[in-house]
Amino acid sequence: MGYGGGIYSGGVLTLTHSIVSHNDGRFGAGLFVPTGSGRQGVDSGHHLRHQPRRNQCGGLYANDAATTVAISNSIFTGNEAQNGGGLSHSNAALNVYDSSFTGNTATNGGGLLLEGRRRPCACRALRSAATQR
Repeated sequence: MGYGGGIYSGGVLTLTHSIVSHNDGRFGAGLFVPTGSGRQGVDSGHHLRHQPRRNQCGGLYANDAATTVAISNSIFTGNEAQNGGGLSHSNAALNVYDSSFTGNTATNGGGLLLEGRRRPCACRALRSAATQR
């Protein structure tokens, strides 16, 4: 079981009207953004759903201070993980717009797990919702 079961993105990524579903990976079962990736984007009608519980991070995992992840008009649902069911963010800049994180489960951070050494937290969420089951 490796990194990014559905997508391992080492460059600029834009997903439009996409579904990433039923993947398995140690970190970021749906999408993994590795160190040194630069700017990343998950955009416009993107769905990350039904990633299994065996991993550290369910839908999306990003951990690099030089990386910016921009998410808009997206749905993270039905993801399971030990940490960050829908999304796990550590150090990377994160912008979330018009998106929802619903029905995700995790030991820590069902919808989202936001942690890292950046102060203040480089996370912005506008017109978005996060719930867990």
